Amino acid sequence: MSFRQNKKRAGYSRWTLNRMGRKKASELVNKLLNPDCETINKETTVFTREEARDITVESPLHGDTQTILPLQAEDCEHQAIIHAAAGSETSHQASDSVFQDMSSIPPLEKSNELIDDESWGDTDSMIDDGSCDEMEEEDLGYQGKTKTDSSVYLPLLCILFYLRDHLTKAALQHHLKILMVATKTSIRKLTSVHNLLSKYRHLKTTIKKTFVCRLKDCNSHLVLDDKKVPVEKQPCGHKYTNNHSSDCYILQLPIAEQISYYIKTYYNKQQKSTSPSDDPDTRSDVNSGGNYRRLQEAGVIDENTITTQINTDGAQKFKSSKFGIWPLMGIINEASFKTRRSCIILLALWYGNKKPPRDTLLEQAIEELNKLQKHGIEVNGIIYKVRVLIISTDTVARPLVRNSTQFNGEFGCDFCLHPGERVPKGKGSVRVYPQPNSYPTFKPRSMEQHKKDLELVGMLKNKPVHGIVGPNPFQKLADFDHVEAYVPEYMHSCCLGVFKMFIKLWTDKKHKKEKWYIGYYLAVINARLSQAKPPYDISRTIDSLNDLTDWKASMYRTFVLYYFHLLEGLLPSPFFEHFSGLVYGMSLLLQERVNVADVSKVEALFHKFVIDSEILYGIEHIGINMHFLIHLPECVMKWGCLWATSAYIPEWFNGVLISMCKGTQAITEQMSTNYLMNLAVREEAISLLTNEEVPPNVENLFKELLHLSNDSVRQLGKGKITNSGAVKLIGGSSSRKLSVSEEVAVRNKMRYLPESYNLLDQLDFQESFDFFPRFQLHSIGSVFTTTDYEKSPKRINYCALLESGDFVAIDSIVYFPLIFMTFIIGRKYGSESKQTFLPPSLNGIDFSPTHGQTTRLVGKSKHQLAFDPLQIKKKCVLAMNNVLTDTYLITALVNHFESD
Repeated sequence: MSFRQNKKRAGYSRWTLNRMGRKKASELVNKLLNPDCETINKETTVFTREEARDITVESPLHGDTQTILPLQAEDCEHQAIIHAAAGSETSHQASDSVFQDMSSIPPLEKSNELIDDESWGDTDSMIDDGSCDEMEEEDLGYQGKTKTDSSVYLPLLCILFYLRDHLTKAALQHHLKILMVATKTSIRKLTSVHNLLSKYRHLKTTIKKTFVCRLKDCNSHLVLDDKKVPVEKQPCGHKYTNNHSSDCYILQLPIAEQISYYIKTYYNKQQKSTSPSDDPDTRSDVNSGGNYRRLQEAGVIDENTITTQINTDGAQKFKSSKFGIWPLMGIINEASFKTRRSCIILLALWYGNKKPPRDTLLEQAIEELNKLQKHGIEVNGIIYKVRVLIISTDTVARPLVRNSTQFNGEFGCDFCLHPGERVPKGKGSVRVYPQPNSYPTFKPRSMEQHKKDLELVGMLKNKPVHGIVGPNPFQKLADFDHVEAYVPEYMHSCCLGVFKMFIKLWTDKKHKKEKWYIGYYLAVINARLSQAKPPYDISRTIDSLNDLTDWKASMYRTFVLYYFHLLEGLLPSPFFEHFSGLVYGMSLLLQERVNVADVSKVEALFHKFVIDSEILYGIEHIGINMHFLIHLPECVMKWGCLWATSAYIPEWFNGVLISMCKGTQAITEQMSTNYLMNLAVREEAISLLTNEEVPPNVENLFKELLHLSNDSVRQLGKGKITNSGAVKLIGGSSSRKLSVSEEVAVRNKMRYLPESYNLLDQLDFQESFDFFPRFQLHSIGSVFTTTDYEKSPKRINYCALLESGDFVAIDSIVYFPLIFMTFIIGRKYGSESKQTFLPPSLNGIDFSPTHGQTTRLVGKSKHQLAFDPLQIKKKCVLAMNNVLTDTYLITALVNHFESD
């Protein structure tokens, strides 16, 4: 009988066999199957089931005293293997599915996948780089690292579990008790919640609390007694009552420590575009904007400068409560967009029954930011300067920060001197910002203009001038253009503003007498939407337009960018063509990279769109959000594409903060303390994984709990890596021969491979090859499936855009081990016709189709083609798949950065 069969019968785990070595383990297994054996060697002893029950040994994984349960085996049911060698080496060959608690060894019938050689080739369990039986410890990349005891990583894992899954402290205490019972560990930190979290108790002392008078018309700071509690009689004349639930206050958090954490954990100079000459004719992230480039050229920004964008907005923990929070946060521009969610600096946190006082919220944070800009922060012997560049808030919060009039007041635009005008609407009136035919129209705001306005405000005894009410704290930041810093953030102005307004105009019954009303066709529209199956990248699906009350900003964004053209034939032609221009322009400004020439075209297009909107829908609908469309292209020129300065990340962070507190008492203290604790534990975990040796299953658990990026720690992902690391094949493979059509496609593709890969003469097409159901493309991070993948019936992930501009459906994914490459086999859409939706020419400006623009395609090619996965440029949304007419409506994802 073979060694593999014997070890399965004996019930040994791979962890045990690799520890002893293949030859020694083979002898051990063969001896074990002899029922007369008693003692096999010094390291392993066989006991009867009764004898094994009371035996405790030291587990190599945990380093603690463990009770070892007997192992059931097919031919020796009453025998169990006890690892009695204290301090023996821990194997690092375990797969992702190896047990977290090695003290409890499962029955044989439940652990075949752990001990069967063949199962280790499954790409869902580990990277298939060959047989693991003979893999040595030094092959795992742990050289020079200190082995870590479980007393180090188990407490960290428990804290991460507590923070990530938002447990109450009572639930955490129960978890610790269960852990103690299961492992019988003697680690002191795990004996109670108090001991576990005691290391981070000092974080509370770094947070400064400032009380504010709770009356809505008074923003005075409260005087405290020796116990840090407000006294009853306050200088403002109001009486303080000791009711903590109704207190208003601001928590000021340490900024330098948070930035230091970012530098140690994520900072990478290669992420920065330090050369201002890098492709000046395109815009992408913030560092590609014109303002950022000018600061680089002037030497204000260098490789040791960290820039931030500031955001603040209100949120509520309890819907029925009048009290809410206003976090003041900073986002690191130099962090890659995908890691930006992990690089948020919580500057301050307001809690109260009113909007936060501007000076109280901002002044202390700005004072510390000024010090960091002037003196910097030293990390690892390098001085890093911190500079504020952008202030990204919604239309309601922006006047609070700017100290200006609201959007419904005169000169309510934050970017130009458009005064607006009031027009009747319904039973009242509304301020609108109609666009004149001339362009440019109104003078843009500037620092010089702002200084003049402030002087006039003082002379006119605080009467607003051009919408400016008075000075604001951001003026105290040295060398900071606080006028240019504001951006017309598109999540609120477009997604929750313009997009939402138009959809309501089309579907709300109160407009049923208007020419644009399509509410009569809602059943047809809903039927079309129900057939649209978005990819994984769009998490929120849209099934109906009947009720918009629960729609999020991302849903309006999805409908406009990918589903709007489903309204063709239902929305009257003038209104359909008019709104198509907005879809075209927004799709361009949200691209991962856009040409400056195209941005200029969109500027003219949006100007015409606002003018035509007044003609088609009426002047009463040309509000501040419609006016902001005029300023979006200018924002892209200054600060990069719209996604770079949007509020999607801050809004997500508000939700994270709210989830960090349990109960109704001291909720902001819970939020701030837990957030700082999360940063501290995260830094400890990354340091541990980088510098010390932990079991692979423990490392994978850390990565899962922390959502660590591939750059944070060494990569131990699942799947077969091919095409020089660019492609990861996912899922169990099936082996079969190529069909005739597939073989023809592959032969045609291989003819164009480089000579070093041109192995047509050596490749035997009569052999069977491995076909996979899914793969992940590293360049864009998206997962693609084949057309017959059935595990996600409500999703379509097989539609892709190639570099050639063709849309394809992925039929199969085949791996050729001889050349270590994966080929994709699919069919092209649009074999009969293609139609793109382009705006008509405008004053001599022609609009050209862009890669991935919404296209109606008729027919799918009968002939398959094979292509390299690296030829895929974008993933696509298949909005319409009409089998009867063989018609498809496809749009490529505008970018792979933003997610719901």
